[in-house]
Amino acid sequence: PFTGKYYACCAGNVHRMTPTSLGAFGGSLVMFANLTLVCAILFGEFEVRDFNFGAGNKKEGEDDDYANYTNNVVDQSSYAFSIMCIFFTIMYAAFAALVFYNSNILLEESVADAREEEHYNNSRGNAYSSA
Repeated sequence: PFTGKYYACCAGNVHRMTPTSLGAFGGSLVMFANLTLVCAILFGEFEVRDFNFGAGNKKEGEDDDYANYTNNVVDQSSYAFSIMCIFFTIMYAAFAALVFYNSNILLEESVADAREEEHYNNSRGNAYSSA
């Protein structure tokens, strides 16, 4: 039913996966997991203290409620960001573990796809040579 020539969207070597590229991808996942873990620790320990040196004519207790409220809001948002960073740490580490665990399968699948694509191009004629 469909006739015409097949034109690949990218050059054939774009989608090749090598052990080096897979290792670089897994390493970047581990790096991001460590980065988000450090951010989670830093923002989890973040505290806001209001040091009012030279308060001027301010009476004691006048703006303390507002200062406590703003400090509490910043502390809560910092804690929420810390929880989000912990979530990203778990996700990055789990994905890196899956990539490492399935690295041989991923490489074999990449080789099989390359063979299939080469067979398809050889049986139909190379789409890039005939235009």
